[in-house]
Amino acid sequence: MICCSVINVKYGYPSESCEGTLLVKIGFIGCGGISRSHVARLSQLGQGEAEIKGLCDKNPENTRRLMKAVNKFRNITPEPLTEKSIYTDYNRMLNELDLEAIIVCTPHVLHYEHVMAGLKRGLHVFVEKPMALSISQAEEIRDTAEKEGLILAVGYQRHFQPEYFYAREGHKKRKNRFTSLCSSMVNSRLKKSNRSSRMVLEPGSLRRRSSHMLRNTSKRYCSMGHRNRAKKG
Repeated sequence: MICCSVINVKYGYPSESCEGTLLVKIGFIGCGGISRSHVARLSQLGQGEAEIKGLCDKNPENTRRLMKAVNKFRNITPEPLTEKSIYTDYNRMLNELDLEAIIVCTPHVLHYEHVMAGLKRGLHVFVEKPMALSISQAEEIRDTAEKEGLILAVGYQRHFQPEYFYAREGHKKRKNRFTSLCSSMVNSRLKKSNRSSRMVLEPGSLRRRSSHMLRNTSKRYCSMGHRNRAKKG
């Protein structure tokens, strides 16, 4: 559901579809496993609301796999994607395609680079959590989006789950109702650290998984905060 906030037609710089409704043209940067979840959500939109125009990933196998998944849904690909629709260079995709929004599903260390590339081209951006890996990067992303009048959405989907919503609203009504929060990841696939310079992923399970639960409880984690705001001070 969260992905819809970046491509919702009432926010975009829309194109006219053949039915006269508003259409948002989208490109994917990063085509790994989570990207297929976003395709599944986009497929729930009506005909002429969103169209996936291009896919980019360093691994051609990922793009072809995602292309196959995308082409199953005619409402988001009225014209099936082909080999010409897939890229290994995101700059080339952004320069060649007529896009209005991008969905960034790359490793955390690349979020800043890819988000800024989209914002500087006037594109709305949905990015997987966390938004960035430092306070300065998060603030620059926020300021750029606000300056350009663009939508920036960060994928904190848990905030929209019923149990989280209930807990948050209950906390507002009853002061000091919650005194602590314990969270655990069971059987996570990301258990070991790898500090090899050849790795694209940041080292350690805590660094990889903590953004799923942490909000802006500390300046250190501002890039993992709520509603794309990195608080100053």
